[in-house]
Amino acid sequence: MCDRSIVIAVHGYEDDKGIFIVKDYCFKDLLIPKQLSSLKEDKFLLFASGFLLSETSIIFNQLEYL
Repeated sequence: MCDRSIVIAVHGYEDDKGIFIVKDYCFKDLLIPKQLSSLKEDKFLLFASGFLLSETSIIFNQLEYL
């Protein structure tokens, strides 16, 4: 069995229709900015796994373009 995974951080928000809008993203091992903005609103962190993505899935094709 071949296991392929990516580690990605996504920054965004949920709109009025419940769709998550991505404002920015980065992959593992990218540099963190030297100055981080202060927190003025609630922040959330999501750990997700097991999406069972394959080369024929719609999400897999969309991730290729990130």
